[in-house]
Amino acid sequence: MTRFTLPLFASLFVILTGCLSGKVDMAFQPNEKITGQFTLTIEQSAYGMLAGLQGEDAQPFCGDMAVTFKKDVVVCSSEIATTLDEAIDRVKDAKEDDAEPNANAVSLEKMVIERVDQDKIRISFPLEFKETASLEEPEGMEGVEDMMVASFAGKTIDIHFTGAEVIETNGQVENEGTRASFYIPMVEVIKPSGSLPEAFTALIRYK
Repeated sequence: MTRFTLPLFASLFVILTGCLSGKVDMAFQPNEKITGQFTLTIEQSAYGMLAGLQGEDAQPFCGDMAVTFKKDVVVCSSEIATTLDEAIDRVKDAKEDDAEPNANAVSLEKMVIERVDQDKIRISFPLEFKETASLEEPEGMEGVEDMMVASFAGKTIDIHFTGAEVIETNGQVENEGTRASFYIPMVEVIKPSGSLPEAFTALIRYK
């Protein structure tokens, strides 16, 4: 399963430039296999500057995710390939092992997947982000935090769950009724307003 967090310097830089976006795509197959991808996209110029800021010993920006260089951006990606039973067990194990989870991590381990009957599952992806302490702004850099928040205007983390049919969801129903989607404003991760539901939920028939 995949989690993504940013060290402080990387967080500051990426937020200031507003050049980061993320997407989670998961497809639930009739044979109870789950496939998908978790991706992060960052502008190439920002990626290069982050590498310089972090130094040789720092963890790479993409961590253990695969890195693809495209025309103007760098894409970090992690493939998802498992079965429904394995996914349910791994989520349970992650909750037991992670005594102090990062409340503002974009983490697949936070999901709850449960069987409803022979062909339906209910998925819950928590959206409760905790407000981080205000940054201590150095002299001459007043207003940086406001700039950070403003730079994320319009940026989202996109979450998509696809099956044979979306029965119900508090997100959006797309792709002719087969995909449930929720678009998390990135500013909510940095400075939560309390306007999001507690979780993105979907009841999906997968076969």
